[in-house]
Amino acid sequence: MRELHLKAKNKIEKIWDEMRQIHTNVTKAPDSIDNLVNIMKEIKTIVKQEMDMEERIKPVLDMYKLLSNYSEDEEIPAAEQEMKNNIEKEWKDLIQTASNTYDSMGKGQTEKKVDLIEAIKKFRVDVAKFRVS
Repeated sequence: MRELHLKAKNKIEKIWDEMRQIHTNVTKAPDSIDNLVNIMKEIKTIVKQEMDMEERIKPVLDMYKLLSNYSEDEEIPAAEQEMKNNIEKEWKDLIQTASNTYDSMGKGQTEKKVDLIEAIKKFRVDVAKFRVS
């Protein structure tokens, strides 16, 4: 049972770390083109991995269920227990966060476009003034 516990612990920590990294990337401020590109990549990753991640989480939770049913001597530390209890909810929250980020970026796109058009108009005026002088 000790080996099963170590296997479950390693897998859940790996998944948790991946989710934390994705969350960090999705919640960055889209204040530069590079950040914007990275955010969009992460959102695409989440969409592609949605079912895959759920399929990766389920076997790990099944391992913990086996441990709780058949191993009375194997105690699961509180932090690990918390990960186990919250991993599905955290994944769903991450999907929702990505969706909200995508939506807010779409709304901000209109504002940025207006700002860009105004900046181009001003630039044209500046270029015309420069050519005259």
